[in-house]
Amino acid sequence: MIVAYQNYSKLLWLPVYSLNDKHHNSIGFQITAISQFLIYCISAYVIIRTCQISVRIKIFHENMVILLCWFLLQWFEAIIAKAWIMLYQTGTIGIGKYPDRAYFAWWTEDREKMVLVDDLKDIMDLYVASCFMWHYIYSVIFAPVVVIVERGIATWYIQDYENVRRRHIPILLIIVTNLITIPYAHFIINNRIPFLIAYAQCVLNAGFVFFGYSISWKVHARWRKQMDEPQTDGEQYSLAKKFQIEENIRFIVLIRKMVLVIVIYLSLSLTMLICLVFELIQGYDWIFVHLLDNVILSAALVISIALLFCSPSWRDAFIGGIPIIRRFRKPPVSLRKFSQKVSQVPETELYFIQLKNAWV
Repeated sequence: MIVAYQNYSKLLWLPVYSLNDKHHNSIGFQITAISQFLIYCISAYVIIRTCQISVRIKIFHENMVILLCWFLLQWFEAIIAKAWIMLYQTGTIGIGKYPDRAYFAWWTEDREKMVLVDDLKDIMDLYVASCFMWHYIYSVIFAPVVVIVERGIATWYIQDYENVRRRHIPILLIIVTNLITIPYAHFIINNRIPFLIAYAQCVLNAGFVFFGYSISWKVHARWRKQMDEPQTDGEQYSLAKKFQIEENIRFIVLIRKMVLVIVIYLSLSLTMLICLVFELIQGYDWIFVHLLDNVILSAALVISIALLFCSPSWRDAFIGGIPIIRRFRKPPVSLRKFSQKVSQVPETELYFIQLKNAWV
């Protein structure tokens, strides 16, 4: 939604399609709102459980776990911002020179479709909430890129990435990401970045993720093939380097589904956005708006589910931890007796223990 000052001296681009929409008071929407609330509650549960499981069951390197948890937990930033924006969407708080008029547009150059306000201070709370929402949206767009970059760094330090704790890497990546996304949010909301450039950035990021993943797979597959061949230089592939190559390949295989889901998700979001902006689906706008709204807020949920089903250990831990299932799920007596005799080290951590011992 484009908001203009009374004298058109400045334009604001808010991440919302409708304002002062009285249709939100209908019974149909109230039923939909209750359904959405339940979905948000489920999303919060899945996101928190995904973070807990990723920390407890070590499938990925700890630097990767830090990045994943950070980006997933940013969903709570979006849901808080969305809760406040909804007050303006539903008309609970009127906006503009004509507070009884409903406005519909995602982005427009038509002055008649813009919301007129006297000054920024009149909508400061909506402005702040929209800043947080834009920050979340671009964090989602740049998060997959950061994951690929982290794997690139792991390849650069291939000799000792697992052995040497480099906690500064995820911290620096998070800082750099925010140094990009925060200014992006500021420029986008103040309409200083043209729509096509903002759209192109999303397409570029999706392409980077896909091709970065493909190139990484080919490079590591070639290294693995070279490891299996006789080497004239015995130091070329040390035990530590072999372990790191296998770890990177294992990670690439595990996130194959997640990369596919991310690319499909971004493609779907961008397709719906372009349809709304250029009004390619007149008469069905309300359907696409509702879908786009939920797609934006479901990013963390979609990625969490994709992550959980990347690993059987994570999937089983999640399903077994659901309260209803956990209550009726009891292991066989023979299995409980056997489990008391085996090692207390989780099977998923054995790989990292072996990897760490490679440098001893």
